[in-house]
Amino acid sequence: MGNEFATPSQSAFALLSTELQESEPLFPPESVMANCESTAPLDTATADCFDRYWTELTSTYCSVKLRN
Repeated sequence: MGNEFATPSQSAFALLSTELQESEPLFPPESVMANCESTAPLDTATADCFDRYWTELTSTYCSVKLRN
């Protein structure tokens, strides 16, 4: 299996039922994985900045939504 992200343990993968091993939602084919993006872990300052702005954005959205 070429999808190391979904199957970190090949020993455990071998113990799964065939139905689970062949499940595309659990183990997408390489053609799907080729179109995916990932991010590197963020440093603490950047993660805090994202969190602060995300909280502000979602709080504003929720308060506007509640007023309507």
